[in-house]
Amino acid sequence: MQYKIGIDGGGTKTEYALFADSRIPILSLTGRGSNHETLPGGMAEAASILADGIGRLLDTANIPMNKISRAAMGLAGMDYPSQIRELTERLRALGIPNPVLCNDGFLIVKAGSPSGFGIGYNAGSGTCAVAIDQSGGMLQFGGFSDFSGDKGNAYWNTARTYRAVYDDVVLGLRKTLLTELYFREFQIHTEEELIQSVQILQSRQAASRIPVINTMLFTAAAANDTTAIQILDEITDRASDFLSCLALRMPDMPDPIPVILSGSVHCRQECPLYIEQLRSKSVRKCRKNMEFSVLRDKPVIGAFYL
Repeated sequence: MQYKIGIDGGGTKTEYALFADSRIPILSLTGRGSNHETLPGGMAEAASILADGIGRLLDTANIPMNKISRAAMGLAGMDYPSQIRELTERLRALGIPNPVLCNDGFLIVKAGSPSGFGIGYNAGSGTCAVAIDQSGGMLQFGGFSDFSGDKGNAYWNTARTYRAVYDDVVLGLRKTLLTELYFREFQIHTEEELIQSVQILQSRQAASRIPVINTMLFTAAAANDTTAIQILDEITDRASDFLSCLALRMPDMPDPIPVILSGSVHCRQECPLYIEQLRSKSVRKCRKNMEFSVLRDKPVIGAFYL
């Protein structure tokens, strides 16, 4: 029997899955992040991490490399054809058979759309929007942070929430429930302590605080806090630009177009207001039917179909 390896590689972790003849993995493992953009050794280190992870997966399954027909990978940081070519060559040189690489956003569509076609919008540590149409065409928008105007990822949300609290406490511009939530979380009481707390968000401790601050934002919006709703409005304005443009640029799409939301921001929060804002703005801009859902399967499942 021949097997396929699927990989979902991000900045903080990488998931490896071994498939036989169905989309249900027979084995899965998690390893360290493999985004070349966040690694000191760049592409060479990313290739080494991925090859080591594949080796660990096969050793655990007691399956030799010659039984692998393909290694399909959706990897964060794969934004240019030149990057895909370079990492593919490095993986082949390390003995990985038939590596097929794309941005990790494309896994979302394959894992979440019933037809395997549609639009995926990922908001995790970064942001990107992708589409796969029924002709097999693939297109990606965003993923370049401020350069592409990305908003709504966990880091952007954290900075924007802190700014709202700063504007309230330090500048006295607008009262917001976010201040109460932030002060409670950080156990602070004064302006000085608020200013000092930003050091935590710029340190290694940020990883544990960022999800909590994202929850604050959506909690305050659900409580009809004007400032939090305004922040969601900023996020959905930009996100709907990406989603509507993908719908217009990729004409061979199902009707309605499945839009799959993934990433920690979407999967950890429950905020119907946010989803409705995103849906209504996207539909208005492209004048196409769109059906939104949050991905419940692991994105690595999508690698089975690549």
